[in-house]
Amino acid sequence: METLDIVRDPARPAGPRPSSPRPGRVALFAGMAAALTIALVVAADALGPSPTAVDPRALSDAHRVDPASPEAALVTLPAQAARLRAEAVNATEGALPPALAPTTARVRELIQRARQEGDPRWLGMADAALARWRTAPEPPDEVLLLRATLLQSRHDFEGALRDLAALLNRDPTNAQAWLTRAAVERVMGRYEDAVRSCTRLWGLRRDLIADACLADARQLLGSDSAYRYLQSRAGTLAEASGDDSSAWVLTVLAEMAERAGEPAAAQAYFRRSLALANDLYTQVALADLLLATGQPMLAWQALESAPPSDAVLLRRARAARQAALPSATALHSQIEERLAANRARGDESHGREQAWFALHLADNPAQAVELAERNWQRQREPADALLLAQAARASGRNDLLAALRDTVRTSGPRDARLARLLEPQR
Repeated sequence: METLDIVRDPARPAGPRPSSPRPGRVALFAGMAAALTIALVVAADALGPSPTAVDPRALSDAHRVDPASPEAALVTLPAQAARLRAEAVNATEGALPPALAPTTARVRELIQRARQEGDPRWLGMADAALARWRTAPEPPDEVLLLRATLLQSRHDFEGALRDLAALLNRDPTNAQAWLTRAAVERVMGRYEDAVRSCTRLWGLRRDLIADACLADARQLLGSDSAYRYLQSRAGTLAEASGDDSSAWVLTVLAEMAERAGEPAAAQAYFRRSLALANDLYTQVALADLLLATGQPMLAWQALESAPPSDAVLLRRARAARQAALPSATALHSQIEERLAANRARGDESHGREQAWFALHLADNPAQAVELAERNWQRQREPADALLLAQAARASGRNDLLAALRDTVRTSGPRDARLARLLEPQR
């Protein structure tokens, strides 16, 4: 049976989603939400070894710094940044291979590096590598799939769906396309459409990947049995180190456990997943759970080996603040500068991060609710709904809470954490 690429958002939208290809992990990048949720993640075993591959830890010394020290804020090394820029120039200015196969292999590798490092520059390089096929009247199937992944990473979800529709009209048996489509639909909050796409996938391959896709989407629409079903099916997992597919299923189970109101089970599933594959998306997801349950030092530890992406720095800054670490102020300033630079570039794909910072670090609920509401118009993963509800409650926007309550009642997402936030205040 063909190996699927599980979709995952490097920036961690919210849940382990098929957001980009990789059975090592399906963003929904988009989430995790995704986000992702989020970006198509390429399975590591689908790529050959890269002699110039960047060790994510080379981008940061944070994993070697005592979190109680102010030096913990030093997460960017100028020498490493210069080397990354040089690699980017070499890759984009060099002549593209004349054949399609070497180019698509390179694009997958770049997407994989973006997933591992949380660095969007690799996605820009991947997009440039596909440029010569962008205007082709009928791009090859592989190009359509990769282009959809990159469009999703830029939050052009409708564009991604158009490419996937063209591919599936041409080949309705393409399992990877159905998985990626389900991921995009999930990020957009189209959970009924995601159920239909996962059902088509399940009809093509009745394995745990398809089971997880379908169970996740059904739970988001209110199925109480979907989580228990996947739990029972996951008993057959062969948990071997480096098994991306099993790691992804465990991350899906962890997120389903969170939505079912079982944080202890969720933490156990996240840790089992990370024992198989040290995935950035799952590291950030675990950190979010630990922060939400008042365990900031464990959240800090969960991110020790993670590269300093925006999502990681946001969580480190919040963990440092909750634990009253000396590095809290420096980390706050660092991520504030990062987000300001994103805004200055006109980058609107980080709405969730901007709202998250305003709510959890800047103590500005009025700005947070404005940003969270704007983000909700673009993507609707569970994490986006939670963020909007938290911001609305913190700013006293009962009108928004009522509107969100109506949306959740009719179309999801169903989530025990969200239900508590949406309870009418007495």
